[in-house]
Parts: sequence; C-alpha cells; structure tokens
Amino acid sequence: MSACLVAGLGNPGSKYANTRHNMGFWVVDLLLEKYRATTTKKFGAVFADVTVGEHRVFFLKPQTFMNLSGESVGPAAGFFKIEPSRVLALTDDIDIPPGAVRVRGGGGSGGHNGLKSLAEALGTDEFPRIRLGVGRSPVMAADAWVLATIDQESRPVLEETAAWGADAVECWIREGIPPAMNKFNRKGKTP
Repeated sequence: MSACLVAGLGNPGSKYANTRHNMGFWVVDLLLEKYRATTTKKFGAVFADVTVGEHRVFFLKPQTFMNLSGESVGPAAGFFKIEPSRVLALTDDIDIPPGAVRVRGGGGSGGHNGLKSLAEALGTDEFPRIRLGVGRSPVMAADAWVLATIDQESRPVLEETAAWGADAVECWIREGIPPAMNKFNRKGKTP
C-alpha cells in the first residue's frame, strides 16, 4: 500500500471558514466526509488517516495559518517518510477563474505564501499541487479578496470548484500526476 499526504491549505477559525483562501480546507472536508474519516489533532493540524483504494492517505488541514503551513506539513511528511513527490498541496489561486482547477507536478509558488512555506519545509518546490480557481476582484486588492466573506452569489461556483478539486485529488491518488493533469486542467468537468 503506497502512502501519500494531502494538505489542504487555509486559515483556522470561523472568521476564515467562508473565504476564498480556505478552498484547500473545503476540498479536504469534502473528502473527509466522503470517506467518513475520523479526525484528530496532530502535527499542528486537523489530521486523518484514510484508505483510498490501495493507498494510505494522510489528510492535513494545518492550523498554523496559511503562511506557516510548512510548519505542519514538513513534520508530518518527515514522520511518515513521505517524499515531496507524494505530498499534494491544495490552494486557492486568483489567476484561475472560479470553476477551474490546475494540477501541476511542481514549480514555483506564484507568490502564494502557503506554497512558499511548504517549499521551505520540504526543501524543494517539486511537490504536486492543485490550484483552485477563485478569480480576481475587479475592485479589491488580492489579499482583501481572498480573505473577504464569500457572498451567496459567488458560493455555488466555488462549491463546484471545490468538488472538482476533490475529484482531481482522488484521480491523483489513484492514477498520478499525468492523468490528473489530462483530466482536470481545463474549465468544467470532463464528459
């Protein structure tokens, strides 16, 4: 049974629960619900150990705040001896429209502080990530936009984005990066 770690990035607390910056948490929550996982507090995170097919998956929702996510993910990966190529990060992305996700096998942070923190903790930026589209505001600064409470009009498409992201996570777990990229790196669901 191969093991991997899936880290949904976000900010802890009710103040941030309904914000775009917590899209990574939303995706993990969907998967925890689907697999009826029991969570505990471990590694400074909400933690669950789940079997998905033939894979052992450690789910994390770091409670360190976005910019310090590596302080949770790094020790968890080290403890379970999981290579960076088997650590999947889930983050919001303002440069991707709502309703779309982007799966990548590695690369730079794109200015995302959560990804910077993970790269520092893992010693490389060559770890897979799924970026969840939240789009840009025509009037708000990027940091204000991702931390603003989501209005009812925007919520359905962001919930769809999270569901699409959860499907991409499962594809990555079962099939790896190339199939996940082929199936999910475009807007909307595959027929």
